[in-house]
Amino acid sequence: MRTHGPRPSYQVVSTLLLVLAVLGVGFKFLSRYLPEVQENRAATEYSTLLRVVGRQQINWYPYSQEAFDKAKELDRLVYMEVGSILSRYSNIVADRFYKNEEFRSLLRSHFITIRVDTAELPAVALALAMNTPIFVESDGVLFVVLTPEGYPVEATRYRQLTSPREPLGMYEWLSAHARSWVSDKEAVRAVAKSRIADQRRALQEQFQVGTVSQDLAESYTMQILTAFDVGSGRVGEKNAPLNAALPWLLSVQKQSASAGSNWVAAIRRGPAYDQIHGGVFDDSQSGWWNPSYAKRSSRAAEFAALFAAHSRGDDLLRQASLQTVEWLQSSMLNLQQNLFAFGLSTDELVLDGSKYYDLSASEIEGTVFRIAGAKSMGRPSLPESTSATDRSAISREVNKVLPLFERRSVPMIDDGIYTDENARTIAGLAIAGIFLDEPDVTTAAAVRLSRLLSDRVRGLGDVEHAPAGRAKTTGFAGDYVWIVRALIDVYRATADTALLDMAVRVTTRTKELFMDDDGLLFARLGSERIAAFELPIKPICDDYNDSINSVWIRNLQDLAALTGNREYLSMAFSALQSSSIVATRLGVYGAGMMRAMFEHSRAAILVSAPDPLPFSMALQRRHIGHLAAPNPEESDEIGYYWIEAGSKSGPFTLAEIESRLANSRAQ
Repeated sequence: MRTHGPRPSYQVVSTLLLVLAVLGVGFKFLSRYLPEVQENRAATEYSTLLRVVGRQQINWYPYSQEAFDKAKELDRLVYMEVGSILSRYSNIVADRFYKNEEFRSLLRSHFITIRVDTAELPAVALALAMNTPIFVESDGVLFVVLTPEGYPVEATRYRQLTSPREPLGMYEWLSAHARSWVSDKEAVRAVAKSRIADQRRALQEQFQVGTVSQDLAESYTMQILTAFDVGSGRVGEKNAPLNAALPWLLSVQKQSASAGSNWVAAIRRGPAYDQIHGGVFDDSQSGWWNPSYAKRSSRAAEFAALFAAHSRGDDLLRQASLQTVEWLQSSMLNLQQNLFAFGLSTDELVLDGSKYYDLSASEIEGTVFRIAGAKSMGRPSLPESTSATDRSAISREVNKVLPLFERRSVPMIDDGIYTDENARTIAGLAIAGIFLDEPDVTTAAAVRLSRLLSDRVRGLGDVEHAPAGRAKTTGFAGDYVWIVRALIDVYRATADTALLDMAVRVTTRTKELFMDDDGLLFARLGSERIAAFELPIKPICDDYNDSINSVWIRNLQDLAALTGNREYLSMAFSALQSSSIVATRLGVYGAGMMRAMFEHSRAAILVSAPDPLPFSMALQRRHIGHLAAPNPEESDEIGYYWIEAGSKSGPFTLAEIESRLANSRAQ
């Protein structure tokens, strides 16, 4: 007879399980004190860019007086990364460089380390860019070495982690600066101070009084057109920026309206547009035919408006506008705050593609989509022959492909809710709603604007950049001008005159806080500046969006037409005069300023009445860009007048003026 050993005691088993549970809890508690789990200063910041490095073994500082005070105390150089979670290179350095022990040791031993989010502190990026498109051309990130006082020693674009030969790797580049500092600190300081003195002189000489005329704007545009190649997305030797300023400028001029439409259609069909989800990808060094994989809410909304404006008779563009609006509302809207997150990060940690967005040729076989450049893997695009395809057919094609994304990990959302970016998004939605004739879209814009105003605009017209107490919140001109832009455009969509009153109030406050004697705005209040490199910049160079001063001028032009206050027009003219020379030198990145100049001098409609506002509304508000400010010294019969080449004719009826406007566009 087989015998068995004693049965295990249930008490022993339960005791063993209890011990294991206690050990598990203990290990979890102690794990917080492991090096890679302990939080640094960045972990509690508002910025997504900072929070993602919040558990690294680097003593990160946010951009603050504390960081520069510490640098002075230890007499160390400052290493400052100025980037975005939407930049592939910011993600690469966080994922690889900052986890490399040798690289971390170099930073810990010789530098005070600062990480700056361009979404949270756009004025810092503008100060470094000095009215150049450096951030667009460097994929959205710069790495800067500064003296403890904040004088710039050198800035660089992305480099490989290590390379002993030119161009040096990031490790060797920083090591060379550390050696120079240890060897002769005063010599490094002297060179850095000399550099900032040169930059200050350049800024003083940058703005000179120039010509303001439609001829100049048209000449500028024709130079762009002559050098522009839709197929490659290049203007001469440079990549054309993937922003809305240039297509808008091309579209409002008689000689180039078709070129503007062709440009918009090419963007819609190409890999810069997310064919499956909607929205437009960011620029990259390789141009719009090989853009980054990141998407920002404001750019999506601006292109939704651009697609809608060109959608007459083109169902493909209408479908793209509606698809992009839907993506914004379903994917980027923070439901608790009823405002939009900044954008969707790239998952591109290597430079050969995305695990989320890229599809293979076999996966899209049998659909209308193709892989751009005849590659076997990449983002889908549309053949040129699809320009007149019915939008419902495209939607069916999209639905065939969507299931492929169900098991893929969506890239990280930058959940920062910033005023300038939300105002840009709201303005784009309002314009898209007008051209699409979709009341739901304009209502959505109005609802979001109401929330933004209640959260961020204070009684005197002061505007906060981010949630109070959670981020850097004041002193940025971009918040003010884009709030006014959103107020004007939502007014155009809704005819709510309270919005116009608020636009006047915020504009008055903008003038008080930021305007220089020449009519242009400084990017930031002087009291908010921390480091020596932050010179007073008046931004006129476009980047991912129109420049601050180009939007400021367009706001003034529209307010002059709507309120009849010609002081706004004088301010706009002064700003255009001061910037016209340098704007033309910016090439494709001066399109925002040239658009403002063209709108200042093109054919316009004058509304003559004791109260012009009801008459302006009768023009359906979408023609505000064609309205002229009346001269209070002139007394005209009530009605509509046509102004072109300095001469005025009229009065006309509303039907007659609409007919003239249509004929002018057709020509």
